[in-house]
Amino acid sequence: MAGNVTLLVAEHCTAVIGAMGTAIAIMGWFSIFKGDKVFRQGWLTAMFATQFINCYIHKTYPMNTPTPTPPFEMPWPVIMLTMALCIVALVVGEAEETKSKKK
Repeated sequence: MAGNVTLLVAEHCTAVIGAMGTAIAIMGWFSIFKGDKVFRQGWLTAMFATQFINCYIHKTYPMNTPTPTPPFEMPWPVIMLTMALCIVALVVGEAEETKSKKK
């Protein structure tokens, strides 16, 4: 019985975290395309820094045994993709800002 409750709690927590991830993704999308420079840089920098915390959490408190190994076992592809997209968005945002100032 206790195993079923634990599994149910883990599934619930995973679903809630996924739902929050959707909201965060929408905010990120909005900040990249509609936000001003300061908001966009702040949001993307915070999102990028959070990925290091995610790495620590997944290494220290894995949901599965054995611990997933980077780079191909989940959640590592998502973490790496998020980091890459944050870097690209910061670089592209700076390039667009520079281009618009030259005109």
